[in-house]
Amino acid sequence: MVVKNKMGRPRKDTVDKYRVQTWFKFVSGNSERTAYQLEKEFSPEKFKTDLNGNISHPCIWGKYRAGKVTPGAALLEKVDKKYPGSLFWLNHPIWILLADRTPSREMLKASVAPAKSRLTKIVGEYNPRMRTNILTDENTYNYFYKFDLIKKFGGFSERDSIDKLIGALALLIDAEIRGCHLQYEFSYRAVLCNLSTASGYLPYIDKRNLQERVLSRFPFEIKGNLRL
Repeated sequence: MVVKNKMGRPRKDTVDKYRVQTWFKFVSGNSERTAYQLEKEFSPEKFKTDLNGNISHPCIWGKYRAGKVTPGAALLEKVDKKYPGSLFWLNHPIWILLADRTPSREMLKASVAPAKSRLTKIVGEYNPRMRTNILTDENTYNYFYKFDLIKKFGGFSERDSIDKLIGALALLIDAEIRGCHLQYEFSYRAVLCNLSTASGYLPYIDKRNLQERVLSRFPFEIKGNLRL
């Protein structure tokens, strides 16, 4: 028997709230305009004045500010033309890793590579019982816990810390998929270790939102059949 999909809007992803809030923060910050002013700029036709001179409008941009509603494609394109870069923050790679839907293996490998390319071999196939324990190797996994003064003074710390956070998230998801307790524990600690520093280089992503989403998306421990 074939089960037909129900018609209607696709289920809203939990992470969309944070994506839209980040998008609004970028647009509002770069335009130096409030939600009211932005709505008047992009939807002036929505403002109505009654016989008594009272002005009404949908307050949709207030909902964007709260992350309650996701803007449509036409508006997103229009806003990005006026304020270039807004779509980048809405679709930042970190949201793919924090979404309800599990990313593909290819996406996980691509997310790990900038941080530590050697660790891409772990994704989807690593078996600690059959190979040298790459997870605890001094020159690979422990890289996530080191602060590099050379990179700091060389001006690379921004990219370094963001790459570490994204790479650790990808390894955490991979561990979750495969039920690998050791990798999950290492990755979870690496995410928390790098979250605060990385968020300092993500000006439009609220640190509290990032922490809230990480903690709600990933349990402290994997439930079920775990492999050490």
